[in-house]
Amino acid sequence: SYVGGIKRPLRRIRRDNGVDVKLYDQQATKKSGFERIIGDEPSGLLNMNQSSYDWALKIYQRMMALDWTPQEVNTNGESKRYLNLSEYEQRMYDLAFAQLSFDDAMQADAIQMLGSIISNKVVRAIIHRISYEEVNHSTSYAVLLQDTTDNADRVFELYKTDENLSRKNEWISGRYEFYFERNDALMLAFMAQIVEGIVFLGGFVAIFTLGQKMTASAQMVAYISKDEINTHLPFFANTVKTIMRENECSHRIPEMVDLMRQAVEMEIEWLRYISSNVLGFTPIVIEEYVQSCADERMIAMGFPKLYNTGKNHLNKLLDSYTKVNDKRSNF
Repeated sequence: SYVGGIKRPLRRIRRDNGVDVKLYDQQATKKSGFERIIGDEPSGLLNMNQSSYDWALKIYQRMMALDWTPQEVNTNGESKRYLNLSEYEQRMYDLAFAQLSFDDAMQADAIQMLGSIISNKVVRAIIHRISYEEVNHSTSYAVLLQDTTDNADRVFELYKTDENLSRKNEWISGRYEFYFERNDALMLAFMAQIVEGIVFLGGFVAIFTLGQKMTASAQMVAYISKDEINTHLPFFANTVKTIMRENECSHRIPEMVDLMRQAVEMEIEWLRYISSNVLGFTPIVIEEYVQSCADERMIAMGFPKLYNTGKNHLNKLLDSYTKVNDKRSNF
Protein backbone atom coordinates (compact mmCIF):
# COMPACT_ATOMS: atom_id res chain seq x y z
CA SER A 1 0.00 0.00 0.00
CA TYR A 2 1.10 3.60 -0.63
CA VAL A 3 0.69 6.55 1.76
CA GLY A 4 1.98 9.92 0.59
CA GLY A 5 3.95 8.25 -2.15
CA ILE A 6 5.77 5.99 0.33
CA LYS A 7 5.23 2.27 0.12
CA ARG A 8 4.22 0.89 3.52
CA PRO A 9 3.54 -2.81 3.95
CA LEU A 10 0.56 -3.76 6.11
CA ARG A 11 1.79 -4.52 9.61
CA ARG A 12 0.49 -7.62 11.31
CA ILE A 13 0.89 -7.64 15.07
CA ARG A 14 -0.54 -10.94 16.26
CA ARG A 15 -2.49 -14.02 15.30
CA ASP A 16 -6.06 -14.42 16.57
CA ASN A 17 -6.77 -18.14 16.47
CA GLY A 18 -4.93 -18.42 13.18
CA VAL A 19 -6.19 -15.13 11.69
CA ASP A 20 -3.65 -12.37 11.03
CA VAL A 21 -4.70 -9.06 12.60
CA LYS A 22 -3.52 -5.76 11.15
CA LEU A 23 -3.20 -2.42 12.90
CA TYR A 24 -5.13 -0.95 9.96
CA ASP A 25 -7.31 -2.86 7.50
CA GLN A 26 -9.25 -0.76 5.02
CA GLN A 27 -10.84 -3.92 3.62
CA ALA A 28 -12.33 -5.07 6.94
CA THR A 29 -15.99 -6.09 6.44
CA LYS A 30 -17.18 -5.56 10.01
CA LYS A 31 -18.05 -2.19 11.53
CA SER A 32 -15.98 -1.18 14.53
CA GLY A 33 -17.43 -2.80 17.63
CA PHE A 34 -19.29 -5.46 15.67
CA GLU A 35 -16.40 -7.86 15.20
CA ARG A 36 -16.72 -11.34 16.68
CA ILE A 37 -15.01 -11.58 20.04
CA ILE A 38 -12.24 -13.82 18.62
CA GLY A 39 -11.18 -14.85 15.15
CA ASP A 40 -12.30 -11.71 13.28
CA GLU A 41 -10.40 -8.93 11.49
CA PRO A 42 -11.02 -5.41 12.85
CA SER A 43 -10.36 -2.33 10.74
CA GLY A 44 -8.38 -0.73 13.53
CA LEU A 45 -10.99 1.90 14.37
CA LEU A 46 -12.41 2.06 17.90
CA ASN A 47 -15.94 3.48 18.14
CA MET A 48 -17.20 3.35 21.72
CA ASN A 49 -20.68 4.48 20.65
CA GLN A 50 -21.64 1.07 19.33
CA SER A 51 -20.99 -2.62 19.77
CA SER A 52 -22.70 -5.90 19.09
CA TYR A 53 -21.97 -6.64 22.75
CA ASP A 54 -24.23 -4.33 24.75
CA TRP A 55 -22.88 -5.81 27.98
CA ALA A 56 -19.41 -4.49 27.12
CA LEU A 57 -20.58 -0.89 26.70
CA LYS A 58 -22.52 -1.03 29.97
CA ILE A 59 -19.52 -2.37 31.86
CA TYR A 60 -17.32 0.36 30.43
CA GLN A 61 -19.80 2.98 31.65
CA ARG A 62 -19.67 1.43 35.12
CA MET A 63 -15.89 1.59 35.09
CA MET A 64 -15.91 5.28 34.32
CA ALA A 65 -18.47 5.91 37.08
CA LEU A 66 -16.28 4.13 39.65
CA ASP A 67 -13.07 5.98 38.80
CA TRP A 68 -10.95 6.81 41.86
CA THR A 69 -7.35 7.43 42.98
CA PRO A 70 -5.41 6.09 46.00
CA GLN A 71 -4.91 9.62 47.29
CA GLU A 72 -8.61 9.78 48.18
CA VAL A 73 -7.95 7.52 51.18
CA ASN A 74 -6.56 9.19 54.30
CA THR A 75 -3.86 6.86 55.63
CA ASN A 76 -2.83 9.10 58.55
CA GLY A 77 -2.59 7.08 61.73
CA GLU A 78 -2.67 3.70 59.99
CA SER A 79 0.88 2.89 61.12
CA LYS A 80 -0.15 3.31 64.79
CA ARG A 81 -3.21 1.15 64.23
CA TYR A 82 -1.00 -1.51 62.64
CA LEU A 83 1.22 -1.62 65.74
CA ASN A 84 -1.86 -2.27 67.87
CA LEU A 85 -2.72 -5.43 65.95
CA SER A 86 -1.88 -8.77 67.52
CA GLU A 87 1.07 -10.75 66.22
CA TYR A 88 -1.32 -13.04 64.29
CA GLU A 89 -3.31 -10.16 62.86
CA GLN A 90 -0.14 -8.46 61.61
CA ARG A 91 0.92 -11.72 60.00
CA MET A 92 -2.43 -12.06 58.19
CA TYR A 93 -2.32 -8.40 57.15
CA ASP A 94 1.17 -8.76 55.69
CA LEU A 95 0.50 -12.01 53.86
CA ALA A 96 -2.84 -10.81 52.48
CA PHE A 97 -1.24 -7.69 51.02
CA ALA A 98 1.80 -9.62 49.81
CA GLN A 99 -0.54 -11.84 47.81
CA LEU A 100 -2.84 -9.06 46.60
CA SER A 101 0.01 -6.77 45.51
CA PHE A 102 1.81 -9.49 43.59
CA ASP A 103 -1.30 -10.93 41.95
CA ASP A 104 -2.66 -7.51 40.96
CA ALA A 105 0.67 -6.76 39.28
CA MET A 106 0.58 -10.12 37.54
CA GLN A 107 -3.05 -9.66 36.52
CA ALA A 108 -2.28 -6.38 34.74
CA ASP A 109 0.04 -8.27 32.38
CA ALA A 110 -1.92 -11.52 32.22
CA ILE A 111 -5.12 -9.98 30.91
CA GLN A 112 -3.11 -8.34 28.14
CA MET A 113 -2.39 -11.90 27.02
CA LEU A 114 -6.14 -12.30 26.59
CA GLY A 115 -6.37 -8.90 24.90
CA SER A 116 -3.86 -9.97 22.28
CA ILE A 117 -6.28 -12.70 21.16
CA ILE A 118 -9.51 -10.68 21.32
CA SER A 119 -10.58 -9.27 17.94
CA ASN A 120 -13.55 -7.12 18.98
CA LYS A 121 -12.22 -3.60 19.40
CA VAL A 122 -14.61 -2.56 22.19
CA VAL A 123 -13.91 -5.67 24.25
CA ARG A 124 -10.19 -5.23 23.73
CA ALA A 125 -10.41 -1.57 24.80
CA ILE A 126 -12.06 -2.61 28.06
CA ILE A 127 -9.23 -5.05 28.69
CA HIS A 128 -6.84 -2.12 28.41
CA ARG A 129 -8.98 -0.25 30.95
CA ILE A 130 -8.96 -3.22 33.33
CA SER A 131 -5.19 -3.47 33.03
CA TYR A 132 -4.92 0.23 33.93
CA GLU A 133 -7.14 -0.35 36.98
CA GLU A 134 -4.95 -3.25 38.12
CA VAL A 135 -1.96 -0.88 37.96
CA ASN A 136 -3.98 1.62 39.99
CA HIS A 137 -4.60 -1.10 42.55
CA SER A 138 -0.87 -1.86 42.71
CA THR A 139 -0.24 1.84 43.26
CA SER A 140 -2.79 1.78 46.08
CA TYR A 141 -0.97 -1.03 47.85
CA ALA A 142 2.32 0.88 47.53
CA VAL A 143 0.80 4.07 48.99
CA LEU A 144 -0.91 2.19 51.80
CA LEU A 145 2.01 -0.01 52.84
CA GLN A 146 4.46 2.89 52.69
CA ASP A 147 2.32 4.74 55.24
CA THR A 148 1.47 1.71 57.38
CA THR A 149 4.46 -0.59 57.79
CA ASP A 150 8.05 0.09 58.75
CA ASN A 151 9.23 -1.34 55.44
CA ALA A 152 6.89 -1.79 52.48
CA ASP A 153 9.47 -3.87 50.60
CA ARG A 154 9.41 -6.40 53.41
CA VAL A 155 5.76 -7.10 52.57
CA PHE A 156 6.14 -6.84 48.80
CA GLU A 157 8.97 -9.36 48.78
CA LEU A 158 7.44 -12.01 51.02
CA TYR A 159 6.99 -14.16 47.91
CA LYS A 160 10.76 -14.72 48.03
CA THR A 161 10.67 -16.33 51.46
CA ASP A 162 7.14 -17.65 52.00
CA GLU A 163 6.83 -21.02 50.28
CA ASN A 164 3.02 -21.05 50.34
CA LEU A 165 2.81 -17.65 48.67
CA SER A 166 5.44 -18.57 46.12
CA ARG A 167 3.63 -21.83 45.28
CA LYS A 168 0.36 -19.96 44.82
CA ASN A 169 1.95 -17.37 42.54
CA GLU A 170 3.61 -20.14 40.53
CA TRP A 171 0.28 -21.89 40.01
CA ILE A 172 -1.46 -18.72 38.82
CA SER A 173 1.33 -17.58 36.51
CA GLY A 174 1.82 -21.12 35.19
CA ARG A 175 -1.85 -21.43 34.19
CA TYR A 176 -1.82 -18.10 32.39
CA GLU A 177 1.37 -18.93 30.49
CA PHE A 178 0.07 -22.39 29.55
CA TYR A 179 -3.14 -21.02 28.03
CA PHE A 180 -1.42 -18.10 26.32
CA GLU A 181 1.07 -20.42 24.62
CA ARG A 182 -1.95 -22.26 23.18
CA ASN A 183 -3.74 -19.06 22.10
CA ASP A 184 -6.62 -20.19 24.34
CA ALA A 185 -8.87 -17.15 24.83
CA LEU A 186 -11.58 -19.15 26.59
CA MET A 187 -9.33 -20.48 29.33
CA LEU A 188 -7.49 -17.16 29.72
CA ALA A 189 -10.84 -15.46 30.38
CA PHE A 190 -11.88 -18.28 32.71
CA MET A 191 -8.57 -18.00 34.58
CA ALA A 192 -9.05 -14.24 34.91
CA GLN A 193 -12.45 -14.93 36.46
CA ILE A 194 -10.80 -17.26 38.96
CA VAL A 195 -8.12 -14.76 39.96
CA GLU A 196 -10.57 -11.86 40.26
CA GLY A 197 -13.37 -13.85 41.88
CA ILE A 198 -11.65 -16.48 44.04
CA VAL A 199 -8.05 -15.46 44.71
CA PHE A 200 -8.66 -11.75 45.29
CA LEU A 201 -11.75 -12.33 47.42
CA GLY A 202 -9.75 -14.36 49.92
CA GLY A 203 -7.35 -11.46 50.45
CA PHE A 204 -10.14 -8.88 50.54
CA VAL A 205 -12.08 -10.61 53.30
CA ALA A 206 -8.91 -11.01 55.37
CA ILE A 207 -8.41 -7.23 55.33
CA PHE A 208 -12.11 -6.51 55.89
CA THR A 209 -11.98 -8.71 58.99
CA LEU A 210 -9.50 -6.20 60.40
CA GLY A 211 -11.59 -3.28 59.14
CA GLN A 212 -12.63 -1.96 62.54
CA LYS A 213 -8.96 -1.69 63.50
CA MET A 214 -7.35 -0.87 60.13
CA THR A 215 -9.87 1.60 58.79
CA ALA A 216 -7.79 3.15 55.99
CA SER A 217 -6.68 -0.26 54.76
CA ALA A 218 -10.26 -1.49 54.65
CA GLN A 219 -11.38 1.65 52.81
CA MET A 220 -8.62 1.29 50.21
CA VAL A 221 -9.43 -2.37 49.63
CA ALA A 222 -13.13 -1.49 49.43
CA TYR A 223 -12.41 0.81 46.49
CA ILE A 224 -10.36 -1.94 44.84
CA SER A 225 -12.96 -4.64 45.46
CA LYS A 226 -15.71 -2.48 43.96
CA ASP A 227 -13.75 -2.42 40.72
CA GLU A 228 -13.23 -6.17 40.77
CA ILE A 229 -16.73 -7.24 41.78
CA ASN A 230 -18.84 -4.67 39.94
CA THR A 231 -16.96 -4.48 36.63
CA HIS A 232 -14.10 -6.94 36.21
CA LEU A 233 -16.03 -10.04 37.22
CA PRO A 234 -19.06 -9.27 35.00
CA PHE A 235 -16.67 -8.51 32.12
CA PHE A 236 -14.83 -11.82 32.28
CA ALA A 237 -18.04 -13.78 32.90
CA ASN A 238 -19.60 -12.26 29.77
CA THR A 239 -16.39 -12.85 27.83
CA VAL A 240 -16.50 -16.55 28.71
CA LYS A 241 -20.20 -16.82 27.82
CA THR A 242 -19.70 -15.01 24.51
CA ILE A 243 -16.76 -17.16 23.43
CA MET A 244 -18.73 -20.29 24.28
CA ARG A 245 -21.83 -19.05 22.44
CA GLU A 246 -19.94 -18.15 19.27
CA ASN A 247 -17.68 -21.21 19.21
CA GLU A 248 -18.11 -24.91 19.89
CA CYS A 249 -16.64 -25.15 23.37
CA SER A 250 -18.92 -27.52 25.27
CA HIS A 251 -16.17 -30.14 25.35
CA ARG A 252 -14.09 -27.72 27.43
CA ILE A 253 -16.50 -27.66 30.38
CA PRO A 254 -14.87 -30.56 32.30
CA GLU A 255 -11.50 -28.80 31.99
CA MET A 256 -13.02 -25.57 33.32
CA VAL A 257 -14.68 -27.34 36.23
CA ASP A 258 -11.41 -29.04 37.14
CA LEU A 259 -9.56 -25.72 37.07
CA MET A 260 -12.16 -24.11 39.32
CA ARG A 261 -11.91 -26.96 41.82
CA GLN A 262 -8.12 -26.64 41.88
CA ALA A 263 -8.43 -22.91 42.58
CA VAL A 264 -10.96 -23.48 45.37
CA GLU A 265 -8.73 -26.03 47.10
CA MET A 266 -5.74 -23.70 46.80
CA GLU A 267 -7.63 -20.70 48.18
CA ILE A 268 -9.08 -22.65 51.11
CA GLU A 269 -5.59 -23.83 52.02
CA TRP A 270 -4.17 -20.31 51.67
CA LEU A 271 -6.85 -18.58 53.71
CA ARG A 272 -6.53 -21.13 56.48
CA TYR A 273 -2.77 -20.58 56.44
CA ILE A 274 -2.83 -16.78 56.73
CA SER A 275 -5.71 -16.56 59.24
CA SER A 276 -4.26 -18.89 61.85
CA ASN A 277 -5.31 -17.75 65.36
CA VAL A 278 -7.36 -14.82 64.05
CA LEU A 279 -10.93 -14.49 65.33
CA GLY A 280 -13.69 -15.03 62.79
CA PHE A 281 -11.95 -17.77 60.83
CA THR A 282 -12.42 -21.51 61.24
CA PRO A 283 -11.69 -24.28 58.72
CA ILE A 284 -15.41 -24.78 58.04
CA VAL A 285 -16.15 -21.05 57.72
CA ILE A 286 -13.29 -20.64 55.25
CA GLU A 287 -14.39 -23.64 53.19
CA GLU A 288 -17.96 -22.36 53.00
CA TYR A 289 -16.83 -18.89 52.02
CA VAL A 290 -14.52 -19.95 49.19
CA GLN A 291 -16.93 -22.57 47.84
CA SER A 292 -19.83 -20.11 47.84
CA CYS A 293 -17.67 -17.61 45.92
CA ALA A 294 -16.92 -20.33 43.37
CA ASP A 295 -20.63 -21.11 43.00
CA GLU A 296 -21.32 -17.43 42.30
CA ARG A 297 -18.62 -17.39 39.63
CA MET A 298 -20.00 -20.51 37.95
CA ILE A 299 -23.57 -19.20 37.91
CA ALA A 300 -22.40 -15.90 36.42
CA MET A 301 -20.75 -17.79 33.56
CA GLY A 302 -23.85 -19.87 32.88
CA PHE A 303 -22.77 -23.07 34.61
CA PRO A 304 -24.42 -24.94 37.49
CA LYS A 305 -23.09 -24.63 41.03
CA LEU A 306 -20.29 -26.97 42.04
CA TYR A 307 -20.81 -27.01 45.79
CA ASN A 308 -24.27 -25.67 46.75
CA THR A 309 -22.68 -24.22 49.88
CA GLY A 310 -24.48 -21.66 52.00
CA LYS A 311 -23.03 -18.24 52.74
CA ASN A 312 -21.76 -17.14 56.15
CA HIS A 313 -20.57 -14.03 57.98
CA LEU A 314 -17.53 -13.66 55.72
CA ASN A 315 -19.79 -13.28 52.66
CA LYS A 316 -21.87 -10.69 54.52
CA LEU A 317 -18.72 -8.83 55.52
CA LEU A 318 -17.53 -8.77 51.90
CA ASP A 319 -20.91 -7.50 50.70
CA SER A 320 -20.96 -4.73 53.30
CA TYR A 321 -17.75 -3.26 51.89
CA THR A 322 -18.34 -3.81 48.18
CA LYS A 323 -21.86 -2.47 47.62
CA VAL A 324 -21.83 0.49 45.24
CA ASN A 325 -23.78 3.18 47.05
CA ASP A 326 -21.61 6.30 46.88
CA LYS A 327 -21.68 9.36 44.65
CA ARG A 328 -19.70 7.59 41.94
CA SER A 329 -22.47 5.15 41.10
CA ASN A 330 -25.01 5.95 38.43
CA PHE A 331 -26.19 2.45 37.70
